[in-house]
Amino acid sequence: MGTVLVVGGLAAAAPANLAAQPPDVVNTSPGAVSLVSFNTCDKALSGLRQAAWPYIGPYGFGGPTAVAMEGGGAIADAPMAEDGAARAGAPAPQAPKSASSAEQPGATDQHSSTNNHEVGIDEPDLVKTDGKRLVSAVNGQFKVIDVASHKVTGTLDLPDMTVSQILLAGDRALLVANRSPRYVPLTPEESLPPASSPVPTTSSVPRPPGSTTSSPPPPPLSTSSGPRPPVSSPVPNSTVPPPLTSSFETHPPSSGETKPAPPLVPIDPPIPTSPEQTLVLVDLSGAPRTLGTLAMTNGEYVDARQIGSVARVVLSSRPRLNFVHPNRAQAYSSALDQNREIAARSTINDWLPYFKLNTGDAQTEGTFVSCDRVSHAQAYSGTSMLTVLTVDLTKNLGTGDPVTVVADGNTVYGTDKSLYVADDHRNSVAPMVYSGGKVKGTPDIPVAPQRTQIHRFDITGAGPPRYAGSGEVDGALLNQYSMSEYQGNLRVATTVNQFATRADGQSQSVVTVLARKDNSLDVVGRIDGLGVGERIYAVRFLDAVGYVVTFRQTDPLYTLDLSQPTRPRLVGELKIPGYSAYLHPVGDGKILGVGVDGPMSVQVSLFDVGNPAAPNRAAAYQIQGTSSEVGYDAHAFLYWPARNMVVVPVMGLSRDKAAGGSYALVLRLDSGSITEVGRITHPNGMIRRSLVIGDELWTVSDSGVMANGLGDLAQKAWMPLR
Repeated sequence: MGTVLVVGGLAAAAPANLAAQPPDVVNTSPGAVSLVSFNTCDKALSGLRQAAWPYIGPYGFGGPTAVAMEGGGAIADAPMAEDGAARAGAPAPQAPKSASSAEQPGATDQHSSTNNHEVGIDEPDLVKTDGKRLVSAVNGQFKVIDVASHKVTGTLDLPDMTVSQILLAGDRALLVANRSPRYVPLTPEESLPPASSPVPTTSSVPRPPGSTTSSPPPPPLSTSSGPRPPVSSPVPNSTVPPPLTSSFETHPPSSGETKPAPPLVPIDPPIPTSPEQTLVLVDLSGAPRTLGTLAMTNGEYVDARQIGSVARVVLSSRPRLNFVHPNRAQAYSSALDQNREIAARSTINDWLPYFKLNTGDAQTEGTFVSCDRVSHAQAYSGTSMLTVLTVDLTKNLGTGDPVTVVADGNTVYGTDKSLYVADDHRNSVAPMVYSGGKVKGTPDIPVAPQRTQIHRFDITGAGPPRYAGSGEVDGALLNQYSMSEYQGNLRVATTVNQFATRADGQSQSVVTVLARKDNSLDVVGRIDGLGVGERIYAVRFLDAVGYVVTFRQTDPLYTLDLSQPTRPRLVGELKIPGYSAYLHPVGDGKILGVGVDGPMSVQVSLFDVGNPAAPNRAAAYQIQGTSSEVGYDAHAFLYWPARNMVVVPVMGLSRDKAAGGSYALVLRLDSGSITEVGRITHPNGMIRRSLVIGDELWTVSDSGVMANGLGDLAQKAWMPLR
């Protein structure tokens, strides 16, 4: 497996046959998705209502239980460049040389930093340091620690908020915090807009194409509602809402009188009912104090990237429509009718992302963007919007000069020139089609091949990002490491048909190369057939070489030559037991992999990929009965090249305290070996992060921070956080 560090981790996936893909992609050739802006607010409102119509059900946008889904886009098969993809016939590429110590992601001469994907592109995390102070949000509270004195010097009081991530620039910090909303139940009447709003007639209510006023469209039943579920939470088929039937309506009581349907039960606003997510700008020049807060009331934070003092923050929002829902199946039809009426009476402000800004001196609220600054594809669902904010940590907090697209996104990847936001529709709201178009029909849920839509924003200018085009690839991403920009092209690794059954056909992995054009991302090369019957567990692109790990029974490591974008090819393969979940470059021709070998056993593997055509595992280190956060969060991994040192947080799964517990595993890498240097434990709590500051190794858990000697690992200080 080359020189990569891999940490194992497996996320459960939802069944593939629950929902169809929402049509929020353009109907042109794959790899080229064009977006345009709304001309007026009237056109925006009309278009959003029309687009959202098929997704409105008795529970609003979605059913009573949200599900992850396998779906398909509306783009035809991607055209391939004439050269296509090749697997052999050209000389193998040279393995990329790792960056020097000063160029390694997360490393400087004096201290380490977050384990970022790209050099110079900072990512938000639980812990940050500038070498003089350490700031932490590990237990949800913001703490400041002075490195020299080993003392906690500040705590920021944020009532009703839990801090989850931090960005740092000079004497400023930008926090991502969650504030739990207070719900005020509405009656069905209160859910509707004021009576002054025009009440739509039957003919004025938006309808899907091809429907008529004399034959109302069948009531769709979506498959997700409220806050998005974690992808690791599979949802069984039994949670899909039943067909829209009513025993009260079809079987009157024996007395001959029709029994009325039960009353509707309102959903607590806003929709979705997720915690209010807030950006908090903090001054660190003295005792930490809040300079301003920016809350998004109808959506959620996705991710952020920072260059210098400027952060690009990605948000996803849902319409603020106070839908109702039935309390029993007999009220499905009534709830559906009322929810359609609520959407038809909505105003444009109900659809746009909404903010609340508090700068201390003033409080304002409103929509982030005007209608003419919202872009959309030729076909879209209208159920979500993607907004990118620009926040300079050295200036006053404002609304972020936003750019908005009618789309969704769940994976962010950034370089010094581009910000990519990908949407593999894993949590999208999707329509349900009923056989025969009848309320009493049986759900007929078509499953199209899953695709991932990718939006690119140009961030080279001093102002807000500029939308620079979109593209689409087959399959689903693993994480941000599935994308890599190199010499003007975007390489994307995906798993196609990952939830396949034997009847559906086998899964496989694909690497697609997209070329940046003026307003699009066009497919120019592709290689498929990797890991047939398996799915991707780890990806790393290093210059012109790509490394892909798939798994089901064994752990194949594939090496790919990507030096010719139109002719990507497979040049090497290594199969070993277990799997790798994270890969990290650790020297010329070497990569380290952190993963799993067998049930509940962390495995760290050193791969020699000096010859990409013949990768081999030079060394391995296993810890039985353990797991590691590195398997699902690369920020937990530390590589300090000056000492060839690797630190991995480990959680023991044994009830035996001697074998179990949480500790930081410190390893040393030699040319062909991995040696344990020692283990650092805290009095209690789970160790989450590790950093090098000067001649000390710092570890952070939810209970405190410990400083140890970098050479002998002797404890120097313990700083409790609670």
